[in-house]
Amino acid sequence: MYADNLNKTLWKKHELGTYKQMMIYFDCCHSGSMFEGLLSNDMNIYVATSAKPAEKSYLTYCDEELYQTCLSSQFSAAWMEDSDQYDRATRTLAEQYEVVKQRVTRSKATQYGDTSMTKDTLSTYMGT
Repeated sequence: MYADNLNKTLWKKHELGTYKQMMIYFDCCHSGSMFEGLLSNDMNIYVATSAKPAEKSYLTYCDEELYQTCLSSQFSAAWMEDSDQYDRATRTLAEQYEVVKQRVTRSKATQYGDTSMTKDTLSTYMGT
């Protein structure tokens, strides 16, 4: 996947009106490079990434001795556990982002796009 292709696709979906609002959690090394300076903030798309453009994303729940593998990244574990722990009908994207940002310790979780959407509750995008 390339940043320009992803952003062209998002722009086309916006032009065609195929969504009202969209929330994307994007988790990979250098994930911020997919959106920084590319995603317009007037497309009703909110993005949270696991890392800034020049940063790696890091793993968690690792048992290298027994299984030599990791079960999740810090970013994905943080937002999924927060989504399970709190009522998605009252928890806002902003509240979740603040917790995720604190829990992701080795890279910097970052927001892109329409950050005014962070006032919305998680259930708007994830259900209850």
